[in-house]
Amino acid sequence: MPVESAYTYKTAEEPNEKTRLDDLHIALREFQNSQKDFAPEIYAIPPKRILDMGCGSGAWAFDAAKNFPDAEVVAADAAETLQESSLPGNMRFQQADVTKPLPFEPASFDIVHARLLFIHVPNAEDALRRTADLVKKGGWLFIEDIDFYKAIQTGGPTVSKVLSIWTKIAESRGADPSFGSKIEPVVRSMEFLSDVRVQKVMIPLCNASSASPELAKVGAGVRLTLARLATDWGETFTEQGITRELAREYTSEMESGSFDIFLENDFVWARRR
Repeated sequence: MPVESAYTYKTAEEPNEKTRLDDLHIALREFQNSQKDFAPEIYAIPPKRILDMGCGSGAWAFDAAKNFPDAEVVAADAAETLQESSLPGNMRFQQADVTKPLPFEPASFDIVHARLLFIHVPNAEDALRRTADLVKKGGWLFIEDIDFYKAIQTGGPTVSKVLSIWTKIAESRGADPSFGSKIEPVVRSMEFLSDVRVQKVMIPLCNASSASPELAKVGAGVRLTLARLATDWGETFTEQGITRELAREYTSEMESGSFDIFLENDFVWARRR
């Protein structure tokens, strides 16, 4: 099954989607930088080769290329999201579909990163294992992904209904919208990985007054993402039950602040033995 058959978001080839992904990356970067214990081990030794799997707009990879000018940074995605002419000298793009054999040598990267990738693809566990196999001895795997079911559980009736319909659509295509919360046990089951670290973060999509400014900014970015997605779903998944009217009601409920809606974001990193 090709990755596109499970992927229900737009790709980063579209200008508006690239801007959204870049803005969300900035918010996540600021949040991670505000946490003193957030994956300091990964960058303790300057890496020589870095892979960003499912790179999207390339925002994370661009940062890596800037922060580690002596490293080779490879940005990989199933879609041709980046043009070589726009990349810094130590960065290149490689088209690669994580659901298929990857065009990289095993154990060839010091850091392998993937963000919001595995919830969209069929057979996510196999894809994660395929990705982890690219980490060299002593290197690090760093995965960021989400579990949509927390938002369904905490959302109001319309938000819960829309997200429930979407998760069923994704599941029918072989994807697992709850895979973020399953990454830790999958990673721990890989005997060649050790020093597994986990941070589970509840992102406030509404009523973020009790959250830190950095986390509130992440929540605002994710809320905007979900609003845009609902609009798209109202055009694409009418037959499955997400009508334009329901999509508008979803956005109104999300923006009303009447419910404390959270989305679980799991950050997992581990070292290869």
